Amino acid sequence: MKRLWWALCPMLLLAGCLLPDEQEFLDERVRACGRDFSCPSGLSCVEGFCVASEVDGSQCTPACAPHQACSGARTCVPRYSALVVTPEEGSLVGGGPISVRAELRVGTGLAPLFPDTLRFSVVRGDGGSGGTLSQVARSEGVYTTQWTPPGEGEFLLTAAYPGDGGPSTTVRLTVDTTPPSFSVTVPPPEVAAPSGGTTFSDPASGDLSKPWRRDQVVSVQVRSDEPHLVPSSVRLRVEGTDGSLTPAGDVVPFTQGCDARFCGTAQVKLWEPVFGAFRGSLRLLVEGSDSVGHAGGGSGSVNVTRWKWAFDGASGPIRSSPALGPSGTVYFGSSSTLGKVFAVLPDGRKKWEAQLGSVDGSPAVGLSPGGTERVYVGVTSSNTGVLYALDGSGGILRCPMAGTFTVGPTRSAVSLTRVRYDVESAPLETAMVLVDGSTSIAVLRPDAQDSRQCLFPGGPNNFTAEPGAALVTRGQDVFFGGSNGQVYGYRFTGTQWNALYASPPSVGARVTGLALTGERLVGAASSATIENVGGVFSLLAADASGLWRYPSSFGTLHAVRQLSIGPGDTLFFGRDLSSGWGDLSWMQLGASSPGYSVVGSGSYKAAPVLGAGGLVYTASMRSQPSDRPDVAAWSSDLRTLLWRLTDSVGAVSASPALDCARAGDGGASPASLGTLYVGSEDGKLYAFVVDSRGLDTHAPWPRYQHDSRNTGNPETPISSCP
Repeated sequence: MKRLWWALCPMLLLAGCLLPDEQEFLDERVRACGRDFSCPSGLSCVEGFCVASEVDGSQCTPACAPHQACSGARTCVPRYSALVVTPEEGSLVGGGPISVRAELRVGTGLAPLFPDTLRFSVVRGDGGSGGTLSQVARSEGVYTTQWTPPGEGEFLLTAAYPGDGGPSTTVRLTVDTTPPSFSVTVPPPEVAAPSGGTTFSDPASGDLSKPWRRDQVVSVQVRSDEPHLVPSSVRLRVEGTDGSLTPAGDVVPFTQGCDARFCGTAQVKLWEPVFGAFRGSLRLLVEGSDSVGHAGGGSGSVNVTRWKWAFDGASGPIRSSPALGPSGTVYFGSSSTLGKVFAVLPDGRKKWEAQLGSVDGSPAVGLSPGGTERVYVGVTSSNTGVLYALDGSGGILRCPMAGTFTVGPTRSAVSLTRVRYDVESAPLETAMVLVDGSTSIAVLRPDAQDSRQCLFPGGPNNFTAEPGAALVTRGQDVFFGGSNGQVYGYRFTGTQWNALYASPPSVGARVTGLALTGERLVGAASSATIENVGGVFSLLAADASGLWRYPSSFGTLHAVRQLSIGPGDTLFFGRDLSSGWGDLSWMQLGASSPGYSVVGSGSYKAAPVLGAGGLVYTASMRSQPSDRPDVAAWSSDLRTLLWRLTDSVGAVSASPALDCARAGDGGASPASLGTLYVGSEDGKLYAFVVDSRGLDTHAPWPRYQHDSRNTGNPETPISSCP
């Protein structure tokens, strides 16, 4: 009863609480006052109210207990207005030792006569043992001890005056010693069913059950049954393959369908963590804390693949490099008597196809008059070459025109420039391709009138181009090489192309690859029959002087088919061998030896692709150590193999293309990713998710035919996202 009375005492008004037998003084004690004479006898004016002042205890009869004071009214009154315990009533605490504090607060006007100690005790809510308490320390009415609970549960903690009848306070506490734990759930990805020749699932994921693509966002669910969890503390991070941790999006709580005390979702962007593999797993690490500061966690994993899709045109091998339109449409052709030209959207759906003949050289994408993408492609049908201009609506323009004369097979890439012919008022888009025979160059200009649309301006007699040979242009000039090992340059003069070189230089092997950097032509050469003949070369484009070759004799490096040029005129190339293993190398233009070579790495016909972020992508005919074709990603110095795919892809002779990641409408995706398109001898076009957002814009010639559109013209901007 006394304990309840202490709790109900109006402490702000009274200097000390009266017990019921002292009630007759209550009315006088709470009287407002200004000076002492305003108060009844035995009371003093303190802080505006009449209170009982303490007098010598001998004046009270009987004598007051130690926890009491003798008031001016000669009555024993409580000396302490309150006993305050911390932790307070209803607190949640962690495991021990826990600091316990009890403060005796003295009534106004009374002397602070504090006992040497207080009595502390703890019992379980069900009456069991309450653990241990350390020795009590005292400081000016504040008493402290350390409590070590025996475990979790509810406990009653009591602090009491050491003598009978003194103040006592009991608080109910809950002890939580268990850190929170979490579960992580990754939903299965939705993989589209095969359609129209396109398959979307990774055919060789092996133990990776239902992998997500590197370019997708996964809605990861986090659950916990921790009753005292602080929801705002929950965080999810993704561990990369190098051990680095990447924060995921916020864990947002949800309640509908939640089967735990806490449920939340986080949007994990799979392109953000480091992922040094073609396919593998990323660890998901969740952590959070409860209201007493215990930190806990949980983990899960998400399976990831770079496989995007594979399109099977079922019309022969792909030996030409894909060209990309401004909205990401992929254009390529197949090499067979029933060859076709295909347009495939970035999501893998076929847009259109046209059966025109064998495509042995790469197409090029022109400008888009009226918003319609124009595609140029050279084909051969019945040993006759035709240069076509195709548009998205099915329109076709051909050169030579139907029913006119015939030309020999066409095998080179298409190159684009702009020239003004004769009396035309402005330069017009001009597509060129090499044809075997005496005409050598075929020219198609869709926006010109009448006879200026289809031109055959001549070229070297009895000319033969290597399949897939490069054709490059700049301004009014065009450059190419032939099977005879010679390099040719022609300049347009208004009505025709005239030879730049009185005597075309010979580099000593068949010319296949060609590029321009600054004032120099740079090329790749190889023998069709002798593997130890070939290499890379360079000469001045203006007059063919200053020939440089590596190796100088073209007899120790072996066949080089194509090449790319990186920042600082760094050449990247591989060797093409039908037996044995070639090297993948880089070297400075004009140097006497490579800066670095991956010795015996594979057999390469395709040019490496230099991607944004300093990454190099290659595709091979066969590779070490598996003796199978591969697609791989390397560091810029080729010293680090980042990932390699050696299954589920055919041999590659056509140089890959690289685009940025695309949104559903064909616009650029915000993801810092790209798509590598690889055409194969098995007739399939493969799409892989890579970590470059398009081509390296700092490279003068980052891929075969220079840019994503395959224009073969250094005046075409290299955009990281065309």
